[in-house]
Amino acid sequence: MSPSEMLVAGRYREAAAIYETRIKKRPNDAGTIACYGDAMLCLRRFSRAADCYRHATAIESETLGGSQPYVEHVGVALWLHGRHQESIEILRSAVDGIADGSIEFADIAGGVTQGLLLWYAGVTAGDNTARDHALSYLRKLAKQPRIKYWPGPAALFVLGRKSPTTILRALCGTTDVERAMIDARSDLGKRRELVQALFYFAAKQRAEGGEDECLAGMRACASLANPVVELEWYLARAEAEGEIGPR
Repeated sequence: MSPSEMLVAGRYREAAAIYETRIKKRPNDAGTIACYGDAMLCLRRFSRAADCYRHATAIESETLGGSQPYVEHVGVALWLHGRHQESIEILRSAVDGIADGSIEFADIAGGVTQGLLLWYAGVTAGDNTARDHALSYLRKLAKQPRIKYWPGPAALFVLGRKSPTTILRALCGTTDVERAMIDARSDLGKRRELVQALFYFAAKQRAEGGEDECLAGMRACASLANPVVELEWYLARAEAEGEIGPR
């Protein structure tokens, strides 16, 4: 079993030990360093995770100009560590870098991931400037053809242009959340997208004043097995356990 498979299976410490050994042999392997960061997120070692993602991003930026592949990971790790303002600043820098072209590589939807994370952080921190900046950014992305690719539909939901049922039907072939969650247990690809969908459904409840509904949605999201690479799952876990919430 590979260390990435170990992470999916919940064998976090074993995977971390393998990544540590590999990094000693190849200290400038950005991919391995980032994967070690994933293991640190799983183990709740958030400051260490942020350091790993920073290091991996620096290596990638040196070898491939315009690439900052883990900058949003840094932001989320810092958020989970309680450094909320610093996290918002980093997420905003990611959004601005994609918007002005200094960051050339983003997700297949054109950089939706960074905008959604900034929006969530702004809503949860009560930072209306960050929230509105994220919404303005997402509205611009919504005009591009790539918005049809995931997680583009999640952005359209946040903007009020798609319903939860429409998204669930497209992702899971059902509008029933419980049925979708059951199916996602055995389908990692489906689970990855469903985690993000449930997370932003919950966050939208918070944005509209439904805090109880938000927390119920976060608990549902976190109840799915960790898909490892979706940052939203770690945020939902922290929300469900009362570690973070609205300010």
